[in-house]
Amino acid sequence: MVNPSKSESTVHTHLKTLRDHGVAKAVRLPEGERRRDLPHTFYGLTDAGRAFLDRHNVLRAEETFRTIHERIDKPDELLKYENAPRPE
Repeated sequence: MVNPSKSESTVHTHLKTLRDHGVAKAVRLPEGERRRDLPHTFYGLTDAGRAFLDRHNVLRAEETFRTIHERIDKPDELLKYENAPRPE
C-alpha cells in the first residue's frame, strides 16, 4: 500500500480542521446523482487554500504527484471510488 492506513475518524478530524481554517471545502453530489455504494461528499482546496499551499511551494510537485498516481497499480476497490461520479 502506498499510503499508511488511517482510521475514518482520523481522516474526518483532519478534514474538519482543514475546512475550519478555510483550506478545504466539502462538495456534495446532488441527491438524485448519489449511489448507495459510492461516496457522495468530496473535498477540494478553496482558492485561499490553494494560494496558501502555492505560497509555501507545496503545489510545485502537483504534476509529479499526478503522474505517479496515474502509474500506480490500484486495487479494484480503489478504482471503484476513484471512478465514482463527482460533483462539477
